[in-house]
Amino acid sequence: MIVKKEYIKGFGKLKNTEIEFDPALNVIYGENASGKTTMSKFLLFALAGFTKTEIQRYKPWVGSEFGGQVDLVKDSGEEFSVSLDPESSEHAPLFNRSEFETMSYIPEEGSIDISKGMEGSIIAKLKSRMVKLKSMEKLVNLINREREIFEDLSIKESKISQEIESIQEEINELKERYEEEKNLRKRFVLAIKRLKSVEKDLEKLEKLLISSKARVAKELWKKMDELRVEISNLGVQISDLKKYSNVDEDKIERIKKLDEEMRRMEEEIENLERKKDLKIAEIAKIKEHIKKLEEDLKIGENENFEAVELKIRNLDLSLKLYKEKVSMSEVPDKWKSFESLENVEERMSRIRNMYVELKSLMEEEHRTDEELKNLEGEFKYARFKIHSRRILVLVFAAFAAGIFGISFLTEFFLLLTVTASVSVGITLALWISTFDLKKVLSNIENEKMKIKLNKEVIQDKIKRVKSELFRQTSLFGFEDYETLLNEYNVYKQWKNGEGKYDVYRESMSKVEEELKAGLLEFYDEISNDYEGLISNLKDKVNLYVRLRERMGNLNLDVERIKNRLSDLKGSLLKIKDEYNEALREFECNSVDDCFSIVEKKRKYYELVKERESLEEKLKVLKSQWDIYKEYRDLDVKDENLDPPEVIQEKIENLKERKAEIERNVAELE
Repeated sequence: MIVKKEYIKGFGKLKNTEIEFDPALNVIYGENASGKTTMSKFLLFALAGFTKTEIQRYKPWVGSEFGGQVDLVKDSGEEFSVSLDPESSEHAPLFNRSEFETMSYIPEEGSIDISKGMEGSIIAKLKSRMVKLKSMEKLVNLINREREIFEDLSIKESKISQEIESIQEEINELKERYEEEKNLRKRFVLAIKRLKSVEKDLEKLEKLLISSKARVAKELWKKMDELRVEISNLGVQISDLKKYSNVDEDKIERIKKLDEEMRRMEEEIENLERKKDLKIAEIAKIKEHIKKLEEDLKIGENENFEAVELKIRNLDLSLKLYKEKVSMSEVPDKWKSFESLENVEERMSRIRNMYVELKSLMEEEHRTDEELKNLEGEFKYARFKIHSRRILVLVFAAFAAGIFGISFLTEFFLLLTVTASVSVGITLALWISTFDLKKVLSNIENEKMKIKLNKEVIQDKIKRVKSELFRQTSLFGFEDYETLLNEYNVYKQWKNGEGKYDVYRESMSKVEEELKAGLLEFYDEISNDYEGLISNLKDKVNLYVRLRERMGNLNLDVERIKNRLSDLKGSLLKIKDEYNEALREFECNSVDDCFSIVEKKRKYYELVKERESLEEKLKVLKSQWDIYKEYRDLDVKDENLDPPEVIQEKIENLKERKAEIERNVAELE
């Protein structure tokens, strides 16, 4: 069994360490405390087991995992691994500890028994180990020499195989050259045959070229005759159409536009005539409806319609008043919340108190605004006084300094000195007074701060009171709390007057009589449905107004249509005159005749262009015929000949092929 590799995750001072062992001999060396003993202990514990006290010495202090793995190879060549997991209770050692130590492990000095009488056994063990090591060194030398021998043999073997391969390649090359010689002979014979056939083809093609040129010459002569005839025919047509060559197409296009404009105007006139007739018929119907409505509304010839409309409005107002009088005993919809909610009086008293509190808070806010304005004025005045006194201080200081300087230069030294001293005193007094004004400014600032804080508190209270007022008001179905208070006062008055409904009966009967009297002006008989009758009258009045407006609009439309018709008819007469004048200029009876003249002009220029193109073709054919005219008297038997260009191209290709075959024959020879 051979130790192949060990991998230490964490063991003592070693962590994440991997060591691969040579099968022959391994020597591990290093300075003291470099980890040699730790590595050997890892092998001992992994292969032969350990005790808890032993393993505790090699437990990592921090970080790394504890344990690792050893890879082994059996004598049969099978590989397997042994793991060292000190935390696991199932660790089964591969070897017996005592046997392993006597067989293959020399423990460190600290674990050897060095009592008296044991020195001889230790020395004997060491000697036996040294003998084993020497024998192992001899074996290693033999193994190394065996490798060198095998390497020499392999080099010689490779050289011999290379020589054999080179000889085989030469043999293959000789075989290929023999095959190539045979192929060359065959190719030489074939090339000679091809050369002869190409020469025969060349002779045939040269004969065909002469006959093809003769055929082309005859065809060109025929085409030239045909073109001459066609050009002469075109000349006759061009001479017939030449008189139309200078026709002005813009004028003829103008005739077409005038014709289209006349048609459009005639259609528009017809449409306007139809619209006018329809509107006149509609006006007649509206007049009949208006006459019927005037009879229903009893509007006379001399009576004003506005007076009738005013009567119906008065009737509508009387109806509303009558309905109000009738419904006095019923609770209005806006007061129903006062009937349905509980503790209405307590809630309303709370709303009144909040309303009074809101008014007082708003007055207090107004007072704080006034106080702030006053303090702002005082603050500005104090700042003005400070700035003015600072200016005076500078002025008096400059004055005192100037006088004091002048006093040395004049004889009034004493007087000027006293004056300068007084100026200095005034300057000091003014300067000291500015400090008092600064204190006043700071006091005003503090007072303003207090008032602003008080104002913010008042504004918060106002917001809270308003929100509560709106909430309480919304419970009664009102949007404004002032409206709610007014409506509640009216409601209380109505509640206090309950049971006294008979007082309104007399006024209600008067309103009803006035309503009936007003309706009798329009109806012979009156039902109790006053609202329906007045609604019918209002509908008739509205219809009357709409019909009158509609009739007025229709009359305006008819007038506009008549004006438009007169304008169109005048324009149509002018366009017709211009149209007839243009037709007389071109001697045409209609637009189609004029456009046929344009077509003849265009045909003329097309024929001119066609004649020019045919003349160009005739020139090209003449130049081609000059090339082939010497062949035109030859007889051509085969009519299915290729053109001379094609035959010439074939001859050139055959000549190139012949030259190529001759080169190949020369090479093969």
